[in-house]
Amino acid sequence: MRYKLSESDIERFWDKVAAESADGCWSWHGSYVRSGRPVFWLAPARNNVLAYRVAYSLVRGEIPDDKNLDHQCNNLACVNPFHLEPLIQRDNVLRSDIAVCSLNARKMQCKRGHPLVPYVKSGKYAGKPWRKCHICAMEAQTRRRKRQKRRSQLNLK
Repeated sequence: MRYKLSESDIERFWDKVAAESADGCWSWHGSYVRSGRPVFWLAPARNNVLAYRVAYSLVRGEIPDDKNLDHQCNNLACVNPFHLEPLIQRDNVLRSDIAVCSLNARKMQCKRGHPLVPYVKSGKYAGKPWRKCHICAMEAQTRRRKRQKRRSQLNLK
């Protein structure tokens, strides 16, 4: 997305940025939304825009349309464009330390300690990366068959 900024917008933007931290993050001294992300009022757009996206476009150039900006420093309030990397949504989420899908993607074994192996699904889930524990699946199938056998024996008598 391309932002059309006037000279006064650019000056107003940089007045809200402080680059004093030891970790290299540039802190934002402006407004924030509830999620903790910094926002900047852009008069031509007549809307708030994410401040780190404005910083990236001012310093490093246009953000590709199909990409999101990932904070490599994991500090949402940081507007340092050199701490941001354009990524597709999937990669951005999988890099997260708190997203449930990224935590599950890093797991190498099931909750019982068995290895997870790739699993091919059909139907609407076809082509998506699934993994399952074959040992737990076989144990569940054995339990299910025993239960079905008991029910059929009870129904015959």
